[in-house]
Amino acid sequence: SAKYPYNHVHESEAGHIHEIDDTPGGERLMQQHSTGTFQEIHPDGSKMVKVIGDNYEIIAGKSSILVVGDANITYDGNVRELVKGDYALEVEGNYSQNIHGEHEIKIGKNRAEQILGNYAFNIDRAIKARVGEDVDYTILGNETRSIGGSYDLSVTKDLSMGSLEGDIFAFAETDFQISTASGIVSMKAGDKLDMRSAKAMTIKTETTCNITSTGEATIVGSKINLNP
Repeated sequence: SAKYPYNHVHESEAGHIHEIDDTPGGERLMQQHSTGTFQEIHPDGSKMVKVIGDNYEIIAGKSSILVVGDANITYDGNVRELVKGDYALEVEGNYSQNIHGEHEIKIGKNRAEQILGNYAFNIDRAIKARVGEDVDYTILGNETRSIGGSYDLSVTKDLSMGSLEGDIFAFAETDFQISTASGIVSMKAGDKLDMRSAKAMTIKTETTCNITSTGEATIVGSKINLNP
């Protein structure tokens, strides 16, 4: 606490206070407005500022802030931040965001992301996306998809699917259908073509049926009806 004769206090007619405390071990500086706005410097060099009302700070030149330690900022209201030039944020540790409401991002031009580790996300509800032009994906490893419901793929023009070095497997628990509204269904094998059915197999054409073999042709059955 302040001790005489080290404490020097001046109070104006309007109630403004200027205090210089030279008490050994308790040296302080304090300026206080009559409304209660004040700033105070404590013996250890700590500074406290309290503003009763609005606070404005204008810097005509450059500004640099260095905090050697932790920092906490709390706004009991809305915050709007405007940067008229570039904005670079560098975090040498981890970066966490906890947003209790909605999150909206609007980008006027391009966006690029580079992730040197893994990328994971969890969405409890739906995803809706629209791409105005092309989409290109390059996956150097494997891709696995697990869909709990239906999967619909609709392509306005051509659809190509190929395996350059391996096999293609298509499996259905019940029916499997390949059809065209018009045009040709073509199956071509570089080696053998094997078609099997656990039960009856029907091949039907509304017009002419041509089966041609450049080598031998074998038909095997317990009973063969060529024209029943």
